[in-house]
Amino acid sequence: QVNLELEAQNKEILGQHKSLEILLKEIHHRVKNNLQIISSLMSLERGTIEDGEVKGIFDESKRRVEAIALIHQKLYQDKNFNRVDFNSYLEEMIGNQQIVNPNVRYCLESQKVVLDLDTAVPLGLIVSEMITNAIKHAFGKVEHPKLNVVLLKSESDIELLISDNGSGLSEQFDLAQPETLGLEIITALIDQIDGEIESYNNEDGGASFNIYLKNKIIQTV
Repeated sequence: QVNLELEAQNKEILGQHKSLEILLKEIHHRVKNNLQIISSLMSLERGTIEDGEVKGIFDESKRRVEAIALIHQKLYQDKNFNRVDFNSYLEEMIGNQQIVNPNVRYCLESQKVVLDLDTAVPLGLIVSEMITNAIKHAFGKVEHPKLNVVLLKSESDIELLISDNGSGLSEQFDLAQPETLGLEIITALIDQIDGEIESYNNEDGGASFNIYLKNKIIQTV
């Protein structure tokens, strides 16, 4: 009798677990769809604007919304709904960037890691902002623009390296006093996930940014 009761309880718990999985999957799917609707509305609104600077602001805001939507898409496509295969996320993000900016050569080198949602969303936005900053400010006089993204892991720690072959950082450049909204967002997000960042000019003359995060990996893939 005890065994039968335990079996019935286990079946009930398993059923509840399955229902919770379906609910979480549906939530992430709906969040992704809602973010895509916001992105589409922003595109429609942009079409009514003539000011080029305002259009640029809409474009940047739309890109940020899409970066978050991609995270939720990855979440509902995976069997685990609270973690992100960040290597796969980077591949898709950079693939999208390559379509938008085909003149830029993107090089991705990423070890496969799984991150939780609270780390993946800010880090995804950081990568998106870094790429956008390079395209906007670094490649003005570069004939063959190139952007490298490298994600390395050591036990549960992460090192993210983003570099370009652009015009490099000026002597006055200071991440502690960001001069653009993009850099302000980057520094705020790094603080949010308890990360560290350093910047320097690399051997190609372009800018390099190294981001360090400790104890963020859930598991290797």
